[in-house]
Amino acid sequence: MVTLYDTCKIVIGAKYSIIQDLQRGLIIRVPREVIEYFDCKKRKLLSSHYIEEIETFLLDNELGFITKEPSLFPESGNNFVDFHDIEYFILIYSKYNYKYLARLFNEISKLQIWHFEIRFYDLVSKFKIRKVIKFVEGCGARSLDLFIKYNEKEDLNLYKELIIKHPIINIIVLHSCPLEQCINKNNNLLLTSKIIDSNKHCGIIDINTMMITYDSYRISKKFNSCLYKKIAIDEFGYIKSCPSMQTHYGNICVDNLGSIINNKYFIELYSINKDLISKCKDCEYRFACSDCRAYIENPNDIYSAPLKCGYNPYNGEWEIWDSNPLKKGAIEYYDKLTNGKN
Repeated sequence: MVTLYDTCKIVIGAKYSIIQDLQRGLIIRVPREVIEYFDCKKRKLLSSHYIEEIETFLLDNELGFITKEPSLFPESGNNFVDFHDIEYFILIYSKYNYKYLARLFNEISKLQIWHFEIRFYDLVSKFKIRKVIKFVEGCGARSLDLFIKYNEKEDLNLYKELIIKHPIINIIVLHSCPLEQCINKNNNLLLTSKIIDSNKHCGIIDINTMMITYDSYRISKKFNSCLYKKIAIDEFGYIKSCPSMQTHYGNICVDNLGSIINNKYFIELYSINKDLISKCKDCEYRFACSDCRAYIENPNDIYSAPLKCGYNPYNGEWEIWDSNPLKKGAIEYYDKLTNGKN
């Protein structure tokens, strides 16, 4: 019999099922018979021809190995130990936030956050970009993602030099560009024509941006894959679970991050995993999807499916998410909220 490698996980959906290869970052759609092969009762109903085809498929794709005693290779559990209260920090750079950067990063350094994401929606000087990078480096971070508005007056060599000089930088994305281009061979300097000028651009679910790693799978099984151990500061200084969320827990001008991360209302969002979310619980991609709680199909139900997901797990088809007439009401609702802030 073939036993799956521990890094290959079966996820059953309403219509289709997949195997997530967490080591190689692959999603492989499999027929129902493959799922039945791993069910002792249902396997007995499969023909020998089917069983041979399934085993050949699994072995050829290096998803498993042959063993006479599969019980000796039990699936590892999803238990894990967390060492940090917060692991991911997002800052929307603004003139307002700039005034509090020194105090803010002094607080952040005490939280031992590993991953940072800084978004610049407007044009910003290279001096201020460098200053923000130095603040992040001073916090002992492991990685930094930068989203910077494209400046036609700035030489692209500036960003290449930043990546070389500061190994902490994982990627620099220059948005609002006249073209789409990958500059570096390591794919860590990208130009995109997408205009990223506000928090409303978050939350789009795309098959090409699925998270297929052991850690993301493990977290998604138990927690919310987007909000778990994340904290953010929006452009007005409000402290949130995500910059796009409506709820805030204070403001950096008066509040302390350390007290907010222990706020029970802040933490309770962690527990909204995909098995609790309508439609998502029936989706084969639920443990690879980034999710979104900021934009949902029913704004009055926190367990509603992500608004910006165009996948239908019941027919297995993708559509352009905002072309669905059933989402029109929610789209108008969020548009009013966004326009009301401008």
